Amino acid sequence: EIQVGILKRLRGTPITRHDAEWKMIYSPHPPYEILSTSVLDFSTVQQLRRFAKFWDAVANSGNFVETLPRLWHETDPGVTTSTVVPTDRIVPTSTPTARPAPASPFDEFHQLAIWLFEQERKTHGIPLSRLLELVFRYLVEIKKQAAEEIAASLWRDYQRGGRSDKPHCLRPYLNELTSRERGREGGRDGDNRDEPDVPKRQARHQQKS
Repeated sequence: EIQVGILKRLRGTPITRHDAEWKMIYSPHPPYEILSTSVLDFSTVQQLRRFAKFWDAVANSGNFVETLPRLWHETDPGVTTSTVVPTDRIVPTSTPTARPAPASPFDEFHQLAIWLFEQERKTHGIPLSRLLELVFRYLVEIKKQAAEEIAASLWRDYQRGGRSDKPHCLRPYLNELTSRERGREGGRDGDNRDEPDVPKRQARHQQKS
């Protein structure tokens, strides 16, 4: 479970006694959120704020229940991704085929949050259809996961909310998936049609003989 929140300075709380020691700077406007400290500069706090906003939109919303864990699943070892893995997570080894240790769910979602903000330049007011498209693009283009699998996963998540309209970015893959399913059903129907339709009375007669 991941929980991220931005510290706020509330009147009458004892947090103020640490302001000088930790060089805590707050916004002058309500809700007086922290802007920086001696260990977190302004840029880092802004990244954490964006992380929290996108975590609410993607994870806490319940709209990506099945798709979200795919963020921290390993991709095909033969494919190179553009996700940056911190150097302190690299496994030291002398073999040329060594792979970096998998990043944590926090690290993986942090990379997604950075990418989402680069695309939209905002953290709020993003329609679900647009957010779904962005998650699809990130998993396919950046994480190099199979487009058909991601589309099917996102479609199941999308339907879970009682929606039936197909998101535009998923339609090519969903149409192909539907065609394959119909083909399999048609094949089963064809197998059934090959069997003669024998009346029950005739079938009993054949069993006796």
